[in-house]
Amino acid sequence: MILESAILHGFEALSEVPSEQLTWLYNECSLLELSDGQLLCSPEEELTGTYFIFSGSCAVCRYQAGIKHEIGVLYSGEITGYLPYSRSYRTSVHIFAKERVKVLVLPLSKTTDMIASHYELTQALVHVMCNRIRYMTSFQLQNEKMTALGKLSAGITHEINNPAAANVRGAAEILNYLRSIPSDIGTLTNRLREDKKRETVVLKLKELEDKVEDERSISLKERTVLELGITEWLEDEGQEDCDELAEKFAEFGVGVDGLKDLSAHFVGNDLCWVLNWIGAFLEAQRTALNIRGASRRISELVQSVKSYTHMDRGTDRQFVDLHSSIMNALMLLEHKLKRLNISFIEDFGLDIPEICAFVGKLNQVWTNLIDNALDAMELTKNGVLSIITRLDKEEVTITIKDNGTGIPEDIRTLIFDPFFTTKEIGKGTGIGLEIVNMIIAQHSGSMEVASVPGNTSFTVRLPIENKQI
Repeated sequence: MILESAILHGFEALSEVPSEQLTWLYNECSLLELSDGQLLCSPEEELTGTYFIFSGSCAVCRYQAGIKHEIGVLYSGEITGYLPYSRSYRTSVHIFAKERVKVLVLPLSKTTDMIASHYELTQALVHVMCNRIRYMTSFQLQNEKMTALGKLSAGITHEINNPAAANVRGAAEILNYLRSIPSDIGTLTNRLREDKKRETVVLKLKELEDKVEDERSISLKERTVLELGITEWLEDEGQEDCDELAEKFAEFGVGVDGLKDLSAHFVGNDLCWVLNWIGAFLEAQRTALNIRGASRRISELVQSVKSYTHMDRGTDRQFVDLHSSIMNALMLLEHKLKRLNISFIEDFGLDIPEICAFVGKLNQVWTNLIDNALDAMELTKNGVLSIITRLDKEEVTITIKDNGTGIPEDIRTLIFDPFFTTKEIGKGTGIGLEIVNMIIAQHSGSMEVASVPGNTSFTVRLPIENKQI
């Protein structure tokens, strides 16, 4: 039996375990043989024991969106399955044989005896568990970062694409207007030959400039009334096919009262031409303003990304405006609010001071909590996201609320556990809230959660005076 148990001496993790303990281990194990592709364990079934692979190799796989991804390989001499003092009796991955594999299996029923009587063996297996946790945590943290980066980059790309496309369209429209100027110069000179006519047009342009910059939205009813009024007036002046011209001025909120005085100086084709020219000039101005607005939006997004990633500063603590930090994270998720048609309520306390914090890490807190809230409202009609900040003695409280599906009471205590997630495979990694908890702890803060269907809130408490770590 000593000779047979020598198989276990080949395991690096067991090299310091006394021979008599390895003999006990070998005697208590059963032999499991797997063919290529056969499953050793999976998240769907409880582990049957501790697995000692002494021949062949196994693929460690994770499914995302129904697609199997190999994330590692277990070779001969490695140990997996249930390990002493672990609270989990299920694995978070699928393990398949890559070839013909032989495994020694220590049944779960023998774990208690091992812990009670075989200290060095237990110690060795606990060390294996620590290494496994370290590896899986590192992998999951990297995966979480890539997932978060993917979400943010998709949103930022979408948000930047809209104003960028608007700029392209606007530039094309202005180019068309500019190209028409040479041919208009002669006509404009002839029609505005008299000083009074020139003065009238200049004054009208100045009068209507305010209309161009007015961002007040005009209702469909108001626009219809303005269009009808201009159309009827132009028809009375002998103009035909006036609908398009009337629509152009109505869009700026200009009615017949704002144009009627032109008929005192222009009649017939002159009136029609001048109105079209003024309309084109106003449209060019509006397009230029739209380009300016879209460019500002791109600039704001870039600035939000810069602030969010804290690119221009070191990794030390900095004094941070919590409201700016929250709004930067919210801006990067704005595409999701729009897609889910979610309303946002901002209730910020005016007396919130700056706090000393790891800015980049704090941004991760808001991103995770807001993103989770949005996911919870995905199937909710009239979703509402609320963010409330208050000064409470020596602490600042930040509450993020949603009216989504809520967190069932039986799992509420588990949501901060590593790798626990209620999201479908490929959508959640189960470490977002663990990271949040860890970052808040680094800031000497705390977090509370309250949830019933239709009302879930995460409240973060951060001390105003933080001790340096």
